[in-house]
Amino acid sequence: MILEDQATKPALRKAIAEVRADIEGGSSLSGAMAKQEKVFPPLMCAMILAGETSIRDVIPFPKTARGTDLMCEAPSPVPEKNLRELGIKLR
Repeated sequence: MILEDQATKPALRKAIAEVRADIEGGSSLSGAMAKQEKVFPPLMCAMILAGETSIRDVIPFPKTARGTDLMCEAPSPVPEKNLRELGIKLR
């Protein structure tokens, strides 16, 4: 918030606010900065990325060793009824 308050240019202030919101929402610093490509150059984001301590900080939706989502265990089997409703046929 301090950096946001000190920014004199409105575009920079907005970008910093969005980076803060993304980080509060679970994004990594490098990922949040990369979304603001007009303000933070790719080289700067890459330098931040190089300093990340864990690949889990970088992957937006980390998976378990079985390849499932940590929060909802997706993908999960789809009931036959749902497939029929959508007109999907599996081979």
